[in-house]
Amino acid sequence: MSNRTKQRRSGGLNLLLYQRTLHPELFRILATEKVVRRAYDAEIWLVEGGHVIMFTAGKNTLTEVIVTNYPAPTDRGLLQSIPCRGEKYHEMTAGPNIKYMISTQEEQLSQTLYDATKQESSATPPSVS
Repeated sequence: MSNRTKQRRSGGLNLLLYQRTLHPELFRILATEKVVRRAYDAEIWLVEGGHVIMFTAGKNTLTEVIVTNYPAPTDRGLLQSIPCRGEKYHEMTAGPNIKYMISTQEEQLSQTLYDATKQESSATPPSVS
C-alpha cells in the first residue's frame, strides 16, 4: 500500500485578527500561559484546533486566532480573516504601538512523516552542560 498524504481537513487553517480581547467561552481551552514584558502583555491559549494569542500594549489590543473551525467564533472586532492554505505573509499596524507580522505555511504530511515529526518534537531535549 502506498504512503499517501491524508485528505485535507475541510476548510484548513484560518488566521483571524481581532482588535479586542476574546472571551474564553468561545473556545475549548487546553492550556494557557501569560507573558508579561515591559512593553506588552500576552495571554496565550492552546485551543482545540489551534491557538489564541491576545497582545496588549498600553490601551491597544490585538488578538491572533489560528483555528481549523470556520466561521469565526465572533464577528465583533474582527479586522482580518485570512485562510492559511499555502504560504502567506501578513503585516499590519494596530494602534500606535502594535506592529504585527506573521508568516504561515500549511503543509500536508504523510502519516509516517507526521508520526516521526510528532515523536521528534515530543522528545525530551538533551541537557546542556
